[in-house]
Parts: sequence; structure tokens; C-alpha cells
Amino acid sequence: MIYKFIISCVFFIAFYSSYGQANSPAHNLAQFQAQKMKDTLCISENMRQQIYIVNLDISNRKQQARIQYASDPREMKIEIQFYENQRDSIYQTILMSPLKYQLYKNKKKNILSAH
Repeated sequence: MIYKFIISCVFFIAFYSSYGQANSPAHNLAQFQAQKMKDTLCISENMRQQIYIVNLDISNRKQQARIQYASDPREMKIEIQFYENQRDSIYQTILMSPLKYQLYKNKKKNILSAH
């Protein structure tokens, strides 16, 4: 139940914060990673869209951390790592299948690389 609430919140925040960012670097990266997950893990379009929203939200939060902690690289690194660490648990909730999640973990480096 809590996971559905978290995903709903992420969806809501990401949707409204991404409005107008159709060609932003964050959008392009989120789109690329979500499509790569769909192709690699054979997930549904609905799951791909949820992954896209999560990726966009994480990218936006990381960018905000870069701005907020520009004068403190140590704190910036901690904040960015905090957001990255959330990715796997959110993906696990979206993917639902332990087999798909394990496949994601095995291919994570390739899936999340920019190209």
C-alpha cells in the first residue's frame, strides 16, 4: 500500500515538475533509460512510463542538488547518492517480478549508462 502511495506521489510530482521539459537533457536521459529497460527487461508500456517518471524525477532532484550544494561538493555528492539509492527500491516496486528485478540488477550498469 505504501509503495503505491510513493509511486503515485512520484508520478504526480514528476508530471507537474516535468511539464514543458520535453526536450531537456533530463527528459532525454529519462526517456532513453526507460526505453532501454523496456527493451532489455520486456516490460509493459505502463511500466516503461512509470520508470520514465521515476528517472525524470531523480534527474531533476539531482540537478537541484547540484545547484543547491554547488559550493559544497561533499554535501552535493551525499545528496545525489541519496537520490540514486532510492532508484532500486522504486524500480523493485514497479517491476513487481523478482526475476525482472534481478535481471535489472544484473544489467543495471548497461541500462543506466547514457549510451
